[in-house]
Amino acid sequence: MVDAVTLDLWYTLWYQRPNERADFRRRKRRVWSDCLRAAGASPAEVRTSSKALRLERLRHVVDGTAWSPRLAAAWLGKHAGIRVDVGALEFELDRVVAQIPVHRTPGSEQFVERMRREGRRIGLVSNILEETPLSIRSRLAEDGMMDWFDALAISSEVGWAKPDPRIFWDCLRRLRAPPTSSVHVGDLPVDIRGARAAHMKAVWFWGADRWSSRADRSTRRLARLNLPRIRTWTGVAHALAARRRVDG
Repeated sequence: MVDAVTLDLWYTLWYQRPNERADFRRRKRRVWSDCLRAAGASPAEVRTSSKALRLERLRHVVDGTAWSPRLAAAWLGKHAGIRVDVGALEFELDRVVAQIPVHRTPGSEQFVERMRREGRRIGLVSNILEETPLSIRSRLAEDGMMDWFDALAISSEVGWAKPDPRIFWDCLRRLRAPPTSSVHVGDLPVDIRGARAAHMKAVWFWGADRWSSRADRSTRRLARLNLPRIRTWTGVAHALAARRRVDG
C-alpha cells in the first residue's frame, strides 16, 4: 500500500530547455555580482567571492545541509568583508524566478490527479539552493500547482538537502505518512539515494532527460542504481499500481 508520493521539482515536474536554463543561471549570477558591486567589491573581488560562495554552497550540500539566500549572503559578507543588501538581493532573485520560462513535464498534472483520486497524499521534496522559498511557492501558485501538494519540503527553507534523509522525513512528517509506505519520484541519483536513506521506495523518472543539461544527463547515465528508467507519468502510475519497477 502506498500512502504518500513525494515528487522532485526540477526535471521531474518542471523543466527548462537548455538555452532557458543557461539564461536562468546567468541571471542569478548577475544578481549576486550586482549586489557585491553595490557593496563596493572590485571586479576581481566579485569573481573571487562568487567562486568561493559556489564552493561553500556545494560543501554544504555534500554535508546534507542547505542555505537560504539570506544565510549565503551573510556568509559572503563575512568572507568578503562587506555588507550585502539582503533585501535587494532577495527582491532581485525573486524577480528573476517570476520572469523565467518553466514548462510542466507532459502528463504530470494527470498523474497528480490520479494519485489524489486514489487517496494518496502528495508532497514536494526539492533541492532549491539559490532561490528563496517564497519565490518558488509564488511561482508554483502562479502556475496553478500549489494545490497539487499537501506538504512542501524546500531545501533552502528546511535547511537540509537531498540526499540527506531529513528533508524527506520533514515532508513525510507533515504528510503524516510513514516512510515504508511512501514513494519518492525523482530524476537524479540524489533523489533515489536520499529516498533509500529515508527508508522510502523510489521511482527513477527520465521523462525530462532530453531537456536537461549535459552534466545531469551524464550523471543519470553513469549512476548505478539498479532501477529501470521510467520516461512517462503513465509509466510511473503503472509502476506504483503494480509495485513493479519500484525500488524496494
